[in-house]
Amino acid sequence: MATLATPIFPLLTREHVLACQFSSWYPTFAKRSLKSTIIRPLDSQFQEYLHADGVFVPEGSDDRSALSQ
Repeated sequence: MATLATPIFPLLTREHVLACQFSSWYPTFAKRSLKSTIIRPLDSQFQEYLHADGVFVPEGSDDRSALSQ
């Protein structure tokens, strides 16, 4: 079986991940997106609810500006 010389998907960089964060794309696409509200800070009960579903909020994310670039 032959192996591929190049990966199917490009390597994921920090810049790619940051470009996917809500505050990066929403200002550009707000008129074409669902109305959204950023809720902060998340109380511990809600964080426990998210963790129970396997969702996690990265440490330090509460410190980031909602309009960060």
